[in-house]
Amino acid sequence: MKSMRSMLTVAVRMNVVVIIITGVIYPFVVWSIAAVGSWDRLSDSALCPAYTDSTLFMSRPSASDHSALPSSGSNLGPTNARLRAQMERYAIVFRKRNGLDPSTIVPADMCCASASGLDPHISIAAAYLQRGRVARERGVSIRYLDSLIAAHTVSPQFEVLGTPVVNVVSLNDALGHK
Repeated sequence: MKSMRSMLTVAVRMNVVVIIITGVIYPFVVWSIAAVGSWDRLSDSALCPAYTDSTLFMSRPSASDHSALPSSGSNLGPTNARLRAQMERYAIVFRKRNGLDPSTIVPADMCCASASGLDPHISIAAAYLQRGRVARERGVSIRYLDSLIAAHTVSPQFEVLGTPVVNVVSLNDALGHK
């Protein structure tokens, strides 16, 4: 019969082996496969800058000023007065920038800051509310912008998870922004 010491040694060694496999080797292999498999699809449209030019569609507000480094949320809860005030400020800015009536309901994505602001998607409603300003500033028709919005609308993942959204980076690129 094995001694308690030898059984403990085997258990510790097995734990070290499992930790190395599941904590180091497996994550590295998965990361490597993902990096190699998606590197060719990685593009500028994966990250969203802040668009301040009035001739372009606005992206979502950002909790980190559209910087990828401190990519995190504000951690303000739904009952927090600061969050409500911040959301109202975003809504006022959106209405004012787009020449909308103060009673216009602003889509949630345009008055809630994304964690990083790097998400390139806005709601279709947000794109439609901005098209009047963009058409006026660019001297193009609403119909033309409607066709661009439709062309840059992305279906939900697996056609069921979420709602259709507009990729604002590719939409602004189609308008000639680089």
